[in-house]
Amino acid sequence: MSIFLNRVRRWISANPAGKKVVVLFFFNGIVAALGLVTQVLITNRLGAEDYGFLTLAVAVGSYSLTVVRYGRERTMLRDLTQHPDDFGRIVGSTFLLGVALLLGILCVLFLYGLAVPGTVSPTLLLIVLAMSLCSLDFQPVYDARRQTGRHAAYMAVHRLTYYASVWTAALFLPRIFGPAWIGFSMLFGILIGLFPQYREVFRSTRIDLFDPKCLSWVGTTLKKNAGMALLSILDLVYGPAIVFSLFYWHGDTATGIYGVASLFQTAIVLVWTQVARVGNPPMTEIVLPGTSGKRRRTFLLKYFAALSCAVAPFVTLLFFFPGPVVAMIFRPEFEPAADVLPFFAATAVLCPFNVIAMQYVLAIRRDAAYISGVFATTCFGLAACATLIPAYGPVGAGRAFFLTSLLGTSINLGIMFASIGGRRDEDRSRAR
Repeated sequence: MSIFLNRVRRWISANPAGKKVVVLFFFNGIVAALGLVTQVLITNRLGAEDYGFLTLAVAVGSYSLTVVRYGRERTMLRDLTQHPDDFGRIVGSTFLLGVALLLGILCVLFLYGLAVPGTVSPTLLLIVLAMSLCSLDFQPVYDARRQTGRHAAYMAVHRLTYYASVWTAALFLPRIFGPAWIGFSMLFGILIGLFPQYREVFRSTRIDLFDPKCLSWVGTTLKKNAGMALLSILDLVYGPAIVFSLFYWHGDTATGIYGVASLFQTAIVLVWTQVARVGNPPMTEIVLPGTSGKRRRTFLLKYFAALSCAVAPFVTLLFFFPGPVVAMIFRPEFEPAADVLPFFAATAVLCPFNVIAMQYVLAIRRDAAYISGVFATTCFGLAACATLIPAYGPVGAGRAFFLTSLLGTSINLGIMFASIGGRRDEDRSRAR
């Protein structure tokens, strides 16, 4: 055992990327464990019906978050890395655009609530606001500066503040514990997490929000990211569409059961995202001209191995022991969620292939092909929801989620391998 640990220490010391992975897993491992416990508390205290409403509100917030982000999670790191001279303008313009979109969404929801009474509650608005603010963080800036651990620490403070607020109400103020308090806790937590990021980035980067050049870049960013923003919305459509379909066809309880199962999918995403954050900057570099094929292959193999190791424990638990996992953690009314977990386990198997293919395709700027693939995947996902959910409920939702992920992964891999084949042909023609 000591020999193994010594080898791990030497590997970490010799690999800067390894250090980042360890830092991210240290912070996010602790936070993820606390988050799972907190979600179990929320689920069991609220019950299936109220948790179904919370799941619905989070689905609406996901749409708002995606619109406010406006595709920058796919392009901002690439732009900051490949155009360092425009660093301040890129950061300032994306911030101004995000604030404008957030205000617009809140106005639309408020007016819709006035026009159709009973559809938009104050609690739903609170949750949407909190989730939308999450998209205004500076993760791409820290990733571009190779300070992922620092950003992870700030987001850990955000989540820990949220958890502390939830637990305080659950233990000492049970009368006020409910969806509204959870929305308030989400908002308070994200504000605590954003404050140090904004103070640090605005102090270390020359950003003048009232500079005419910065303001002109808002319009440039609006046009340039329009395709990626549409892509992000399309990419998200089938996820919340599952929730909306369940709520429409089967009510709060079925939505809550699927929400419980999706908690494990959220944990899986949190884990592989940390590895993907470390791998994304090198991915944008290895595709540049002059990089040897051997270096590309070595990086891709190591990246695939890291992602596979990250999701392997979840695949094992959710595929082979779904019933005991749900029974051990949740109330008896949530036991049907065990039937959904194997589909999330199968989706996790696809994760390493999909993440690498998606990042590679975006790094080589095959945006049009990628958008077409996402559009096809979204159409298929919506059709799967309309076909499977009315008949099979939460299990149908799990099937729709897996089948859509399978199609999306297949398309991304096809684009990636076609691009690699094209590059090989170009290299051979140059050699001749």
